Amino acid sequence: MIQRTLRLAPAAGLLLAAPALAQGPHFNEAYASMSGTDNYEYIELVGTPGASLDNYFVVVMDGDSLAAGTVDRVWDLTGNTIPADGYFVLGSINVANVDYDMDQGPHAPYGDANHLENGSNTFMLLNITDPAAIADLYSYYNTDTDSDDDGTTAIGTDPRMTIVESFGVLDGSDPTDAVMDCAVVLGPDLSGPYSPAGYFRPGDYPSDWCSDTWLDFTNPSSGGLSNHTPGTANPASTCSTLPGTSGPCGGGGGGTSIGTNYCTAVANSSGVAASISAFGSTLVGQNNVALTATSMPTNQFSYFVCGQVPGFVAGPGGAQGNLCIIGQLGRFTAPGQVLNSGAAGEVSLTIDLTSIPIGQGVAVAPGDTWNFTLWYRDNNPTPTSNFTDAIGITFQ
Repeated sequence: MIQRTLRLAPAAGLLLAAPALAQGPHFNEAYASMSGTDNYEYIELVGTPGASLDNYFVVVMDGDSLAAGTVDRVWDLTGNTIPADGYFVLGSINVANVDYDMDQGPHAPYGDANHLENGSNTFMLLNITDPAAIADLYSYYNTDTDSDDDGTTAIGTDPRMTIVESFGVLDGSDPTDAVMDCAVVLGPDLSGPYSPAGYFRPGDYPSDWCSDTWLDFTNPSSGGLSNHTPGTANPASTCSTLPGTSGPCGGGGGGTSIGTNYCTAVANSSGVAASISAFGSTLVGQNNVALTATSMPTNQFSYFVCGQVPGFVAGPGGAQGNLCIIGQLGRFTAPGQVLNSGAAGEVSLTIDLTSIPIGQGVAVAPGDTWNFTLWYRDNNPTPTSNFTDAIGITFQ
C-alpha cells in the first residue's frame, strides 16, 4: 500500500526509478470523404514517440441501419511504433506522412482508395493480448457483431478486448443508423444530412473532438484548399468541442468527460495548481478510462494514486500539496506507468479496471466509486512533491 511510501524525506524519494516514458495511443484525426475518388483517406493516432503499437488494433464498424455493428475493417498495428514526431498515420499510399498502408488486413487487397465508408461508422482503437481473442476479432470481419441491435457488440462485451478509445459518425440520413459501444457521436454535417468529410481534435488529444466544424471536402490531389493535417499538429479551433449526442450507453469513447472533481490542489512551481480529469466510459464492461493531469511543472516524474475513500491529508511525507484520498491506496507504478510531464507539463494514462493496483490487483465492480489523484515531483524552490486535486468516478 502507498502508506509506506508516504514517509518521504527528502521528497526525492517519491520515485525510485525513472523508467521509459509511456502514453497510450489515441485517435486524433480522420479523413474519410473527399471530392472525386476517396484516395486520400487516413486515420491519425498520437502517442509517445517510440512507444510500441504491439497488440493495438484499429477497427471500423458499419453504422448504417440493419448493417450497424458489422466489422468492415481490421488493422493490426503490431510491429509498428509511434514515430519521433508523435503522430502515426494509417492511410492511403497517397497520404503525406503515411506510416501504415491501409491496403492490408482481412479485406486486402483493396487498392489505394475507398478504405473508409462515407456513411455512418464506429471507429475503435483496441488493445488485445490474448491470441484466441485476436483470432476472434479477425473472425468478426464482415460479420454483424450486434445481432440483437442493442448498440452493444461482441467486442464491447468481451473482457479480453479493451476498447482504448472509440468515436462514431452519423450521416443523418436514417434514424435507425447507430454507433456502437458507447462511442462519442460526431455528425451529421450541419449542411447535410451527410457524413462529415473528416474529424479532428483542435490542438490534438486530449482535446475533445470538434462537433460542429469538420475537415473540408477538397481532394488533396486537386491542389485546392484543404485543412487536413496528417502527421502534423492539428490547429487550434473555435469550434464547439461538446462530445455531441450521447451514444447508446450515454456517451464514452475517450472523448467524454467522466467523474466529479473535489478537494483543493496547491500551486506548484509553474505558478498554478495541477488538475486531474478523466475521459472514457463509466461502464465497467467497457474498461475504458483514461486519466489526464495538466498544469504540472515541466519535465517531472509522477504516478497516479487511487482509493475508494475521499479524504484530506495536508503535506503527507513533507509534500507541499494535499492528498485527497485516505484509507487503502493503490499506486500506478508498473512498467510504463511512471510518467514524465515533458515540455507540455501534462501526463495521461489509460488504466485497467480489471486490475486496480491494490494487493494482487482489484477489479472494479458496478456500483463502486473510485477516487484518483496524481503525485508528482517538483522544485518549488527546493526538491519537493505535490498532488493534483482528486476525481471520483462511480461505475455502472
